[in-house]
Amino acid sequence: MKKINLLISAIVLSSSVSIVYAADEQKLATSVKQCAQELDNFARLNCFDRLASQLKVSAKQAPKKHIQPAKPEEIIAPVSKPKPVVKSEASATKPIRNEDNFAKAHLEKTAEEKAEEVTEITATVTKVTKLMRGQLKIALDNGQVWQQKDSGKLRLEEGQEILLETGALNAIYLKKVDENKRIRVRRVK
Repeated sequence: MKKINLLISAIVLSSSVSIVYAADEQKLATSVKQCAQELDNFARLNCFDRLASQLKVSAKQAPKKHIQPAKPEEIIAPVSKPKPVVKSEASATKPIRNEDNFAKAHLEKTAEEKAEEVTEITATVTKVTKLMRGQLKIALDNGQVWQQKDSGKLRLEEGQEILLETGALNAIYLKKVDENKRIRVRRVK
């Protein structure tokens, strides 16, 4: 632990040493060594604090370079009047960022959004394939492909009308139009 403290303080002080003049560097190095040899943690900390305050004082006394501002003749770029900015209603509001859309499904929807939201669709089955675990992969006439997620049984044939509806927690269920039995599915394509 003492070695780590010594190393950290040496790094901090060595980065500050460049400010101090060359004559002060040796004095500072010996002071750091003396502080590092302190056995008591509190005394060692006080020693390093004294050195740091001395560095601050010597840094304030260091000569500063005087920077002159540019003369008016040296400015080359012509000055023109800024063009008036016309703000549209879209730009007057906050810009849309990707972070704004994060977890937007958790927010309460307005009445308009609820009315526009599609909660179920009907389609015709064009192809049914059975996967290795007995789950179904269903292709529909609208180009969508759905895969069964649960282990339920549902007998589907080509040309049948099906109903896809949303359930709790964004689950989607597939069932025949004239039956109540349903299976949970996810969209593949």
